[in-house]
Amino acid sequence: SLAGARFGEANLGSAGLKGSDLGDADFAGANLQEADLHKTNLLGTAFRGADLSGANLQRAALREGDRRADFKGARLHRVDFRGADLSGHDLEDADLRDCLLQGVSMAGATLKGADLGGAQLEEADVTDCDFVGVRFDSLTVLRRAKVRGARIDRHTLESLKDYGGLTPGDRMQMRI
Repeated sequence: SLAGARFGEANLGSAGLKGSDLGDADFAGANLQEADLHKTNLLGTAFRGADLSGANLQRAALREGDRRADFKGARLHRVDFRGADLSGHDLEDADLRDCLLQGVSMAGATLKGADLGGAQLEEADVTDCDFVGVRFDSLTVLRRAKVRGARIDRHTLESLKDYGGLTPGDRMQMRI
């Protein structure tokens, strides 16, 4: 257990922390590239400005009630979030390029300024997310995602190849 520990600017690249308790720890500005955080308790943990590129966060505890991990401005390039709950998280200005988000709940998450280029969001729950100004690219996939009430601007929608797999019915549930 490293709950509540301070790791600001620490170099923990490739660290094996699988199953650890890192609740309320502070990793602001830390390097956690390729770290294994599978099934790790990250409730209340701060990752502001941290680099978690390539980290494994599969089934990590990221949300319980109002307690959430803080990823604002974090570099999350190629992170595997499958089985995690990102609903209501503040992902403003986060680098989520090429992330594995299949089946992940992101309902109501704040995504202002986030980069979701190449992100795989098949069957993800993005209900009520605001995608205005979010960066998508031709590799971003939203096939079979729950998009009811999600807000998106025309430019962002058109940047998706074949609308990212969104059907006309899906797009009708969105606020464009």
